[in-house]
Amino acid sequence: MPVQTVWFNGEIVPYGSLTAAAFDRAWRYADGGFETIFFDGETAPLYELHRRRAQTHARLSGVEAVFPSKPEFEDILRQLAHTHPVKEAAWRCRLTWFRGGGGFYLPQDTEGRVLAELFPFDPQAVPRKQFAVFYDEQPLAFGKLSPFKKIGAHIYTDAARFARQHGVDDCILLGAGGHVAETVSCNLVMRRGDVFSAPRPEDGGVEGVALTYLSERLPQLGFTFERRSHTPAMLMEADEILTVNALRGISCIILLDGKPFPAKSLELNKHLPLGSYT
Repeated sequence: MPVQTVWFNGEIVPYGSLTAAAFDRAWRYADGGFETIFFDGETAPLYELHRRRAQTHARLSGVEAVFPSKPEFEDILRQLAHTHPVKEAAWRCRLTWFRGGGGFYLPQDTEGRVLAELFPFDPQAVPRKQFAVFYDEQPLAFGKLSPFKKIGAHIYTDAARFARQHGVDDCILLGAGGHVAETVSCNLVMRRGDVFSAPRPEDGGVEGVALTYLSERLPQLGFTFERRSHTPAMLMEADEILTVNALRGISCIILLDGKPFPAKSLELNKHLPLGSYT
Protein backbone atom coordinates (compact mmCIF):
# COMPACT_ATOMS: atom_id res chain seq x y z
CA MET A 1 0.00 0.00 0.00
CA PRO A 2 1.35 3.48 -0.83
CA VAL A 3 2.59 5.94 1.76
CA GLN A 4 -0.07 8.59 2.44
CA THR A 5 1.86 11.17 4.44
CA VAL A 6 5.49 11.94 5.28
CA TRP A 7 7.28 14.28 7.64
CA PHE A 8 9.34 16.83 5.73
CA ASN A 9 11.23 19.77 7.23
CA GLY A 10 9.12 19.99 10.35
CA GLU A 11 5.68 19.30 8.86
CA ILE A 12 3.51 16.29 8.10
CA VAL A 13 2.47 16.67 4.46
CA PRO A 14 0.78 14.50 1.81
CA TYR A 15 3.30 12.35 0.00
CA GLY A 16 2.02 13.57 -3.37
CA SER A 17 2.77 17.20 -2.50
CA LEU A 18 6.53 16.69 -2.72
CA THR A 19 8.26 17.63 -5.97
CA ALA A 20 11.60 16.70 -7.46
CA ALA A 21 12.83 20.27 -6.99
CA ALA A 22 12.75 19.83 -3.22
CA PHE A 23 15.32 17.03 -3.53
CA ASP A 24 17.64 18.72 -6.02
CA ARG A 25 21.02 18.03 -4.41
CA ALA A 26 19.88 14.65 -3.10
CA TRP A 27 19.32 13.16 -6.54
CA ARG A 28 21.91 15.20 -8.44
CA TYR A 29 24.86 14.64 -6.10
CA ALA A 30 23.66 12.20 -3.40
CA ASP A 31 24.62 14.99 -0.99
CA GLY A 32 23.26 13.51 2.22
CA GLY A 33 22.67 10.41 4.29
CA PHE A 34 19.96 8.28 5.83
CA GLU A 35 19.04 6.11 8.80
CA THR A 36 16.79 3.03 8.83
CA ILE A 37 14.96 2.94 12.15
CA PHE A 38 12.82 0.29 13.88
CA PHE A 39 9.50 1.59 15.28
CA ASP A 40 7.22 -0.70 17.26
CA GLY A 41 4.15 1.50 16.96
CA GLU A 42 4.91 3.44 20.12
CA THR A 43 8.67 3.80 20.50
CA ALA A 44 11.83 3.85 18.42
CA PRO A 45 14.15 2.20 20.99
CA LEU A 46 17.48 2.87 19.26
CA TYR A 47 16.63 6.33 17.89
CA GLU A 48 19.17 8.21 20.03
CA LEU A 49 21.98 6.16 18.48
CA HIS A 50 20.60 6.87 15.00
CA ARG A 51 20.25 10.57 15.81
CA ARG A 52 23.80 10.80 17.13
CA ARG A 53 25.19 9.15 13.98
CA ALA A 54 23.11 11.34 11.66
CA GLN A 55 24.16 14.52 13.49
CA THR A 56 27.83 13.59 13.24
CA HIS A 57 27.49 12.68 9.55
CA ALA A 58 25.73 15.95 8.73
CA ARG A 59 28.28 18.02 10.64
CA LEU A 60 31.22 16.35 8.89
CA SER A 61 29.47 16.98 5.56
CA GLY A 62 29.00 20.67 6.32
CA VAL A 63 25.20 20.41 6.51
CA GLU A 64 23.07 22.09 9.18
CA ALA A 65 20.27 19.58 9.71
CA VAL A 66 17.87 19.53 12.67
CA PHE A 67 16.82 16.09 13.90
CA PRO A 68 13.88 15.85 16.34
CA SER A 69 14.33 14.70 19.93
CA LYS A 70 13.28 11.13 20.72
CA PRO A 71 9.83 12.10 22.16
CA GLU A 72 9.20 14.44 19.21
CA PHE A 73 10.26 11.83 16.68
CA GLU A 74 8.14 9.08 18.21
CA ASP A 75 5.13 11.39 18.15
CA ILE A 76 5.80 12.11 14.46
CA LEU A 77 5.96 8.38 13.69
CA ARG A 78 2.73 7.69 15.57
CA GLN A 79 1.00 10.33 13.46
CA LEU A 80 2.39 8.85 10.23
CA ALA A 81 1.32 5.34 11.30
CA HIS A 82 -2.20 6.62 12.01
CA THR A 83 -2.58 7.86 8.43
CA HIS A 84 -1.14 4.74 6.80
CA PRO A 85 -3.73 2.47 5.11
CA VAL A 86 -2.05 -0.64 6.54
CA LYS A 87 -2.09 -1.05 10.31
CA GLU A 88 0.93 -2.95 11.57
CA ALA A 89 2.55 -3.67 14.93
CA ALA A 90 6.03 -2.85 13.63
CA TRP A 91 7.35 -0.33 11.16
CA ARG A 92 10.42 0.56 9.15
CA CYS A 93 11.24 4.27 9.18
CA ARG A 94 13.64 5.80 6.69
CA LEU A 95 15.00 9.13 7.93
CA THR A 96 16.76 10.88 5.05
CA TRP A 97 18.67 14.13 5.30
CA PHE A 98 20.34 16.09 2.54
CA ARG A 99 21.69 19.50 1.62
CA GLY A 100 19.25 22.02 0.20
CA GLY A 101 20.08 24.86 -2.15
CA GLY A 102 21.88 24.79 -5.45
CA GLY A 103 25.39 24.65 -6.79
CA PHE A 104 27.29 22.02 -8.69
CA TYR A 105 29.93 19.90 -6.91
CA LEU A 106 30.62 22.96 -4.74
CA PRO A 107 27.41 23.62 -2.79
CA GLN A 108 26.07 27.13 -2.31
CA ASP A 109 24.93 26.79 1.31
CA THR A 110 24.65 24.54 4.35
CA GLU A 111 20.85 24.32 4.65
CA GLY A 112 19.69 20.83 5.59
CA ARG A 113 16.38 19.14 4.77
CA VAL A 114 15.05 16.10 6.62
CA LEU A 115 12.45 13.57 5.45
CA ALA A 116 10.81 10.77 7.48
CA GLU A 117 8.89 7.97 5.76
CA LEU A 118 7.16 5.00 7.39
CA PHE A 119 6.61 1.54 5.89
CA PRO A 120 5.06 -1.65 7.32
CA PHE A 121 7.64 -4.17 8.58
CA ASP A 122 7.18 -7.79 9.64
CA PRO A 123 10.08 -9.02 11.83
CA GLN A 124 8.87 -12.60 11.43
CA ALA A 125 9.51 -12.41 7.68
CA VAL A 126 13.25 -11.72 8.12
CA PRO A 127 15.32 -14.73 6.93
CA ARG A 128 17.33 -15.75 9.98
CA LYS A 129 19.46 -18.39 8.23
CA GLN A 130 21.15 -17.11 5.09
CA PHE A 131 23.37 -18.23 2.23
CA ALA A 132 26.12 -15.81 1.15
CA VAL A 133 29.13 -15.38 -1.12
CA PHE A 134 32.03 -12.94 -1.19
CA TYR A 135 31.65 -9.84 -3.37
CA ASP A 136 35.05 -8.61 -4.60
CA GLU A 137 34.12 -6.56 -7.66
CA GLN A 138 34.34 -3.15 -5.90
CA PRO A 139 36.10 -2.62 -2.54
CA LEU A 140 34.92 -0.18 0.11
CA ALA A 141 37.23 2.73 0.86
CA PHE A 142 37.96 3.98 4.38
CA GLY A 143 37.73 7.69 5.19
CA LYS A 144 35.97 10.24 7.35
CA LEU A 145 32.56 9.47 5.80
CA SER A 146 32.86 5.68 5.50
CA PRO A 147 31.26 4.96 8.93
CA PHE A 148 27.96 6.55 7.82
CA LYS A 149 24.99 5.55 5.66
CA LYS A 150 25.10 7.68 2.53
CA ILE A 151 22.39 8.30 -0.08
CA GLY A 152 24.91 7.33 -2.74
CA ALA A 153 24.87 3.53 -2.31
CA HIS A 154 25.83 2.29 -5.76
CA ILE A 155 28.31 -0.29 -4.46
CA TYR A 156 25.64 -1.78 -2.21
CA THR A 157 23.01 -1.93 -4.93
CA ASP A 158 25.52 -3.64 -7.21
CA ALA A 159 26.40 -6.09 -4.43
CA ALA A 160 22.70 -6.85 -3.89
CA ARG A 161 22.37 -7.60 -7.60
CA PHE A 162 25.49 -9.78 -7.39
CA ALA A 163 23.89 -11.80 -4.58
CA ARG A 164 20.71 -12.34 -6.58
CA GLN A 165 22.68 -13.36 -9.67
CA HIS A 166 24.45 -16.01 -7.57
CA GLY A 167 21.24 -17.29 -6.01
CA VAL A 168 22.08 -16.33 -2.41
CA ASP A 169 20.55 -14.11 0.25
CA ASP A 170 23.47 -11.75 0.79
CA CYS A 171 27.12 -11.18 0.04
CA ILE A 172 30.14 -10.03 2.00
CA LEU A 173 31.87 -6.87 0.85
CA LEU A 174 35.60 -6.31 1.23
CA GLY A 175 37.57 -3.21 2.12
CA ALA A 176 40.36 -1.77 0.00
CA GLY A 177 42.90 -3.68 2.13
CA GLY A 178 41.28 -7.01 1.30
CA HIS A 179 39.71 -7.51 4.72
CA VAL A 180 36.02 -8.31 5.14
CA ALA A 181 33.92 -5.21 5.83
CA GLU A 182 30.17 -5.90 5.99
CA THR A 183 27.24 -7.30 4.03
CA VAL A 184 24.85 -5.37 1.78
CA SER A 185 22.80 -4.01 4.68
CA CYS A 186 24.30 -5.45 7.86
CA ASN A 187 27.42 -5.46 9.96
CA LEU A 188 29.37 -8.69 10.26
CA VAL A 189 30.24 -10.34 13.56
CA MET A 190 32.22 -13.57 13.77
CA ARG A 191 32.19 -15.85 16.81
CA ARG A 192 34.95 -18.14 18.03
CA GLY A 193 34.04 -19.70 21.36
CA ASP A 194 32.80 -16.94 23.67
CA VAL A 195 34.61 -14.22 21.71
CA PHE A 196 32.64 -12.10 19.23
CA SER A 197 34.63 -9.87 16.90
CA ALA A 198 33.64 -7.37 14.24
CA PRO A 199 35.76 -5.75 11.51
CA ARG A 200 37.51 -2.49 12.41
CA PRO A 201 36.18 0.83 11.08
CA GLU A 202 39.37 1.03 8.98
CA ASP A 203 38.12 -1.94 6.95
CA GLY A 204 35.58 0.38 5.31
CA GLY A 205 32.22 -0.75 6.68
CA VAL A 206 29.45 1.36 8.17
CA GLU A 207 29.50 1.78 11.95
CA GLY A 208 26.06 0.29 12.53
CA VAL A 209 23.69 1.22 15.34
CA ALA A 210 22.97 -2.42 16.26
CA LEU A 211 26.71 -3.12 16.27
CA THR A 212 27.24 -0.23 18.68
CA TYR A 213 24.49 -1.58 20.91
CA LEU A 214 25.90 -5.13 20.87
CA SER A 215 29.41 -3.91 21.65
CA GLU A 216 28.02 -2.73 25.00
CA ARG A 217 25.46 -5.51 25.59
CA LEU A 218 27.54 -8.62 24.85
CA PRO A 219 30.10 -8.00 27.67
CA GLN A 220 27.15 -7.59 30.05
CA LEU A 221 26.03 -11.09 29.01
CA GLY A 222 29.45 -12.58 29.80
CA PHE A 223 30.94 -12.58 26.29
CA THR A 224 34.05 -10.86 24.96
CA PHE A 225 33.56 -8.37 22.15
CA GLU A 226 36.44 -6.99 20.11
CA ARG A 227 37.22 -5.17 16.90
CA ARG A 228 39.84 -6.65 14.58
CA SER A 229 40.47 -7.10 10.88
CA HIS A 230 39.54 -10.42 9.30
CA THR A 231 40.69 -11.82 5.99
CA PRO A 232 38.17 -13.93 4.04
CA ALA A 233 40.19 -17.00 5.08
CA MET A 234 39.86 -16.05 8.76
CA LEU A 235 36.11 -15.61 8.36
CA MET A 236 35.86 -19.07 6.85
CA GLU A 237 37.44 -20.47 10.05
CA ALA A 238 34.85 -18.86 12.35
CA ASP A 239 32.62 -20.97 14.57
CA GLU A 240 29.69 -18.83 13.51
CA ILE A 241 28.99 -15.79 11.30
CA LEU A 242 26.36 -13.26 12.37
CA THR A 243 24.86 -10.34 10.47
CA VAL A 244 23.30 -7.53 12.50
CA ASN A 245 21.42 -4.31 11.85
CA ALA A 246 19.06 -2.01 13.70
CA LEU A 247 15.93 -3.09 11.83
CA ARG A 248 16.38 -6.81 11.21
CA GLY A 249 18.29 -7.72 14.35
CA ILE A 250 20.57 -10.77 14.19
CA SER A 251 20.67 -13.38 11.43
CA CYS A 252 23.27 -16.07 10.77
CA ILE A 253 25.08 -17.03 7.58
CA ILE A 254 24.75 -20.81 7.46
CA LEU A 255 26.42 -21.30 4.07
CA LEU A 256 29.31 -19.14 2.80
CA ASP A 257 30.93 -20.00 -0.52
CA GLY A 258 29.61 -23.54 -0.08
CA LYS A 259 30.86 -24.05 3.51
CA PRO A 260 28.18 -24.67 6.19
CA PHE A 261 28.09 -22.83 9.52
CA PRO A 262 25.83 -23.25 12.58
CA ALA A 263 23.23 -20.72 13.75
CA LYS A 264 23.45 -20.95 17.54
CA SER A 265 23.43 -17.23 18.36
CA LEU A 266 19.96 -16.37 17.03
CA GLU A 267 18.75 -16.45 20.64
CA LEU A 268 20.71 -13.22 21.21
CA ASN A 269 17.87 -11.43 19.42
CA LYS A 270 15.95 -11.47 22.70
CA HIS A 271 18.56 -9.08 24.10
CA LEU A 272 17.96 -6.50 21.37
CA PRO A 273 15.21 -3.91 22.01
CA LEU A 274 13.52 -4.66 18.68
CA GLY A 275 10.50 -6.73 19.65
CA SER A 276 10.06 -10.50 19.47
CA TYR A 277 12.24 -12.44 17.01
CA THR A 278 11.51 -15.92 18.33
